[in-house]
Amino acid sequence: MGVETLNKVFKIAKKFYTDIRYYSFQLACIHLGETFSRYTKFNLADKYYLKKDKIVLNYLRTRYTNSPKQDVYGGVPKIYQPIWVFWYQGEEQMPKLVSACLKSVRNNANGHEVILISKENMNNYIEIPDVIRDRVESKKISMAQYSDIIRMCLLAEYGGLWIDATVLVTQLIPQYIFELPLFTIKNSPNQEDPLYFISVSHLRWTTYVMGGEPNNALFTFVRDLLIEYNSVENALIDYLLIDYAIELAIEKNSSISDDMIKIPINNQLKEEFVHRLFSVYPDCKTKELLQSGTIFFKLSYKKVAPKVIEKNNYQLLVDGDLCQAYNMGN
Repeated sequence: MGVETLNKVFKIAKKFYTDIRYYSFQLACIHLGETFSRYTKFNLADKYYLKKDKIVLNYLRTRYTNSPKQDVYGGVPKIYQPIWVFWYQGEEQMPKLVSACLKSVRNNANGHEVILISKENMNNYIEIPDVIRDRVESKKISMAQYSDIIRMCLLAEYGGLWIDATVLVTQLIPQYIFELPLFTIKNSPNQEDPLYFISVSHLRWTTYVMGGEPNNALFTFVRDLLIEYNSVENALIDYLLIDYAIELAIEKNSSISDDMIKIPINNQLKEEFVHRLFSVYPDCKTKELLQSGTIFFKLSYKKVAPKVIEKNNYQLLVDGDLCQAYNMGN
């Protein structure tokens, strides 16, 4: 058994013990089943995902009881609509795929300012409580959780559009996105979709593309819950904590629910191109995806590129030639 495998086993065992200690044996078993389904052919039954949702939401409901509300507005004008991208180490330390995604955002920003947030300039835009910073430094809070806090702080203060650093943008971002009080990728609630049950969002939103007006009650509520939770809790109840916070906000405030309803179905093939990332060029399926109407594609820089001689989509992407090669005009 290699070192990498041993580390994975240790992390799984540690998570199982932590869940039992701070939450429940039942939640620990469900999380263990999720992990097996991620790394093996085992599939966790849909009912257990729903059971997990119930456990986590009940835990949060009993401990975080504030109602979503708008702050007393004193922020930037609502006409300021930047696009936010976050990479903690800064642009020079980006992997090639992340750098290519950032370039795609800049190329398709449609006149909106693109602001890259890093550890060097973060303090110029938002204030993060010292307890959160200390917990990040001591690794009690993961970078993913820190990113969620930063995301909601920025959107609550300034509005605009958050795009994860691993999202590829293939066409100009439509202006209507910036005119809605709330925007996110929203898909039809199809229970046959393999992504439907694995998140409490049930395809109604994604956090990797999300935006709206500054001071929106959703952003302020989720910001405050994430900061409070990460300031006092000893463990992370679920890696999708931000999604559970959004679900609670929708439950507690009908205006947030109304804002969600106003969002049209969009970008339904958002997680398909990642499966074609290393396809040899030209690839008919890739061309279909790029011409499908979906413009935001979630990728991963952690996928290992195969050793191939033929030109493939990944090489085109990092060279900045993907859309041009498939006649997309960017």
